[in-house]
Amino acid sequence: MAILGVALLAFGVAISGVYSAGEYTTEYKNGSISLPLPVNGLWPSIMTMYWSLYGQVDYEDLKSEHVVLLPETVVGRAVFAVWLLVSIIVLLNMLIALVDEAFDRVRKQNADLVWNLAVSGIVRDINSSPSLPLPFNLFCILALFVVQVCKLFSCKREGCRCPHFRDDNSKLSLSSFPESLIKRMIKRYQTAKKKRDKDSSDDLSGSTGKHDHKDAIQPHLATLEENLQNMMNSHMTRIHSQLKRANTIRKRSSSQDDPDGRRNQHEKVKAASNEDTDTEEEEEQRPVRYERVSYDESGSKVTVSYEGKTNAVGGCQFLRTPMSKDFKYFEVVIEDYGKHGRIGVGLTPRNYSLHRMPGWNKDSIAFHCDDGKLFHQRGWGEEMASPAQQDDVIGCGINTTLSNKGTENTTVVFFTRNGQLLGSRRVNLPDGGFYPTVGLHSEGEKVEVRLSGRWEPPEDKNKETLSRMIPFVNLRMRRDTLHYNELTRRLRCNSKSSSKGVFQDLGHPITDQFNYYEVKLLDMGLEGAIGIGIANNQYPLDRMPGWDDGSAAYHCDNGIVYKGLLNDSTFSPAQRTEMIGCGVEFLPGDTKRAKVFFTRNGDLFEKYETSIPSGGFYPTIGMVSAGEEVEINFDAEWSSEEFRSERVLVEGDVIKYIGDRVGSVGAYQFLGRQLSLDFSYYEVTVKGYGMKGEIAIGLARRDYPLSSMPGWLDGSIGWHCDDGGLYNQEATEAKEFRTPAREGDRIGCGVDFKEYKAKTRNTQDENSESELVVFFTINGQKFVKETIPIPRGGLFPTVGLHSIGELVQINFSATWEGATKPVDRSLGDTRHERVRIEGDCVSYVRNAYDDVGGIQLGTFLGSDEPSQNYFEVTIVDVGERGAIGIGIAVKHYPLDCLPGWNEE
Repeated sequence: MAILGVALLAFGVAISGVYSAGEYTTEYKNGSISLPLPVNGLWPSIMTMYWSLYGQVDYEDLKSEHVVLLPETVVGRAVFAVWLLVSIIVLLNMLIALVDEAFDRVRKQNADLVWNLAVSGIVRDINSSPSLPLPFNLFCILALFVVQVCKLFSCKREGCRCPHFRDDNSKLSLSSFPESLIKRMIKRYQTAKKKRDKDSSDDLSGSTGKHDHKDAIQPHLATLEENLQNMMNSHMTRIHSQLKRANTIRKRSSSQDDPDGRRNQHEKVKAASNEDTDTEEEEEQRPVRYERVSYDESGSKVTVSYEGKTNAVGGCQFLRTPMSKDFKYFEVVIEDYGKHGRIGVGLTPRNYSLHRMPGWNKDSIAFHCDDGKLFHQRGWGEEMASPAQQDDVIGCGINTTLSNKGTENTTVVFFTRNGQLLGSRRVNLPDGGFYPTVGLHSEGEKVEVRLSGRWEPPEDKNKETLSRMIPFVNLRMRRDTLHYNELTRRLRCNSKSSSKGVFQDLGHPITDQFNYYEVKLLDMGLEGAIGIGIANNQYPLDRMPGWDDGSAAYHCDNGIVYKGLLNDSTFSPAQRTEMIGCGVEFLPGDTKRAKVFFTRNGDLFEKYETSIPSGGFYPTIGMVSAGEEVEINFDAEWSSEEFRSERVLVEGDVIKYIGDRVGSVGAYQFLGRQLSLDFSYYEVTVKGYGMKGEIAIGLARRDYPLSSMPGWLDGSIGWHCDDGGLYNQEATEAKEFRTPAREGDRIGCGVDFKEYKAKTRNTQDENSESELVVFFTINGQKFVKETIPIPRGGLFPTVGLHSIGELVQINFSATWEGATKPVDRSLGDTRHERVRIEGDCVSYVRNAYDDVGGIQLGTFLGSDEPSQNYFEVTIVDVGERGAIGIGIAVKHYPLDCLPGWNEE
């Protein structure tokens, strides 16, 4: 085709040049010459040449419009005639010759396959038809009939000469005939093939082009020969196994050593079958399986290199022992990245096909180095890390410590690169367990396998590192509605309509060790209809959690805890930036029932008992409107204990230091109640001053380390009795000092909510924090106060002790006349639209049209009493525009209008 194209272009240029030259060099009285249409330019000339091959161009079309016979017309027609001669007679015949040569080459390549097919047909006909022609085959039929009669009557007499009962070592054994025939035919085929290869080599010795052609097809012939040899070996092994089993059964059936005969016949057949499988079991006990790769074990170093002659997958599987608690990790060093770096490192079952990369087929999982993706039982992967490079060390192992109640038939497979954890996934254990497997898929790839590798999490037990040991990317969700970022663990609703979408993480089943998670509300969206809870693994993805049986969830828009078929419970709605937690408390000795609980900013607000559905509970989140976004924290912890303590002995309301003499800090933190309007003050009486009197009274965050005195670290404040110093989130410098306390003194700590400073959560000041004023008293006299930011989860009473002999008595029911009195935060009867009410706080709930929202109190302003004709509003958050209206209106004023817009 290339030659034809070059010739076509050459003649097109020639004929267009002939006619163009004549036009510009010849002048006539009648004016300039107009060229014939078929050759008016280069492209029309080429098209004319091409269509002339099909007879679509008329010879008369090449004439000029002038009567005079122009020279260019004569030359042009001559060129056209030469083109037809060359193209039709020479080029087309050359093309036919090339096609014929290609056909012969393909026919010769397939000659071996045709011959193999014919041989297999002959073997099949021999095995299924008598060996003698008619009518002599009647003797064979009669002989077979006699054999069947002997078999029917179980002829076992000594010295019987029936061919059916001959020993398989006999030369006249009929059962050995098919095997010997196939062996002779294979030997004949191999001899003929060697002869053909030698003749072909002699014929091609003088032709360089044909040598190149032979080299080009040699890989295909080698692959064809390899497949054919494997097929023949497989058939030979199967036939040998069947013949051995049949001869063994016949031999044992004809023996006279069995006194019970028929009673033990089944056991003898079974024993014979077991003997027959000995050879197969020996093959299965090989320590390594590999295909299309070279395996080299030099001392303690094991290397695997790709040796496939085509773009086929090669692999190596190590069968010494399956992955277990004793052998749970191995590593692969990339010594040569090869052409494409298509290296897969992972785990597969014992009988996995080495023609497929690990991770592609069922019950396999692997990390692929070329794209950094995790492949699990399918041919496409999920993003896990960046692609690996040469000299990287890729590790794979199982985490046996995460197999808890309800996950006995699963394990967690994790992957590392250069000692750093990449990620993990919980997978089902196949029958027989997992085996280390390496897949190679391109030229030049070479790896070193270290089966004795070991890996442990970092010693600092960093929460982020350990949390990634818990599997990820095992999700159920409506991907047309929800989007989940696995790195940031943020879930967002992109629905443009009110279509419900449910997210469920099957990689985090609720177990006795993982029984709680939290969700931070980043954006409430248009409706704020976010459901946070748990459900079974078959829960419908278009139903909000909590609506159907086998689920429970707290809904942020209306504050209702939906419990499936049980009665619902109503609480206040949630707001942006709040933390909603959900967990399960398993009952001791009961596998069918458990307690489901919900928390809000660390405080428990609902707990009830329910039945455990089939398959267990899984974290489940539902969303409805666009813009809703949350951040999921699977590392959250929550304890239902009333207090925490370390190095102290708690006996009722008495706390005693029991630490060592080195001076380790001990502390007690009361978790029963958070500081609030109803509980704003407590007291501690010093009963024993101890060796140093290093006693501290104050407040601290919920997760404050009890090895530090209150006031030393962030999120804490404390007054220390030994030096009289007030420490506010600083261990080296005290704010104020007074006379140290003595044995018998009463130290009080409280919060003044009258001076509460709320957090300004507008767009200009996102980092601002709410603050509280904390004060301290001694023997009922207030002596110091200090401001402290409110940490997430609030502040809790905390007492620190630091020396032998220190003893205090704590009183949570103590009162102080200057403390804040509890107030009624209820707004009473109201009318409201598009707002959320929580206590005395009112917040706007946006809809799709940004309509106005409002609230009208039921209190009538018109009395002569000053307390009944005036009200105040504190602006906690100005929002995006600050469009807040405060005023008075008639009783039935429309709440979709700001006060002051309409009459009255």
